Amino acid sequence: MALGSTSDALVIERLTVRPDRIVCDLRVSPSAPASTSPGLVRRVLADYPTLLDHACVNDEGDTFAAVADHTSLPHLVEHLVIDAQVRQAVQAGSPAAGARSAPDARSGRIAAGARPAPSACPVAQTAAVAEPLPPAGPAHGANRAGEAASPFRAAVKKSTMYVGTTEWVDRFAGHAVVEVSYTDDLTALRSFRDAVCAVNHLVKEGVYDDCSSRL
Repeated sequence: MALGSTSDALVIERLTVRPDRIVCDLRVSPSAPASTSPGLVRRVLADYPTLLDHACVNDEGDTFAAVADHTSLPHLVEHLVIDAQVRQAVQAGSPAAGARSAPDARSGRIAAGARPAPSACPVAQTAAVAEPLPPAGPAHGANRAGEAASPFRAAVKKSTMYVGTTEWVDRFAGHAVVEVSYTDDLTALRSFRDAVCAVNHLVKEGVYDDCSSRL
């Protein structure tokens, strides 16, 4: 069951729980903004003040701040999910809660996060599927060819280090996949729900006054 309505900018179509990461299939509405904007980032930072400090290797720099105001909505979701998990780890008393960046061969993107804030989001039923890790091989990218090369497995071993990647499967169809490592599956699933809910809420509030582009 999908999370979100047809009027939402983002809809979670599928959440898959793997041993080392949560895989989220996101659908971006054709009417949604093609990217974030300075206005949206200002609003997000009110609740997530450390978001710009996240490590994020991209074409313009090595932190999320370099692209935060003109990146895709799924990429923003990725960082919000990581942020939420780190916050939860800190509240749980983990002495070294934080995040470590690790590359993904498909997108070249690296993400790490820090402190989130809770979002008020109505409870909804979401499809979450547990499945085994796929066998290593070229189809999964160079960084998935073995345990030592997998940033997600490495993050699980560190227990409080979180990494993530975002990839467009079909940009024209608005289909993106966000993958984030986790230590507690329920926390991670809730973090995805809350992140999507928060972004949808901001889009409905019309904070894109300085961003007129659309998918």
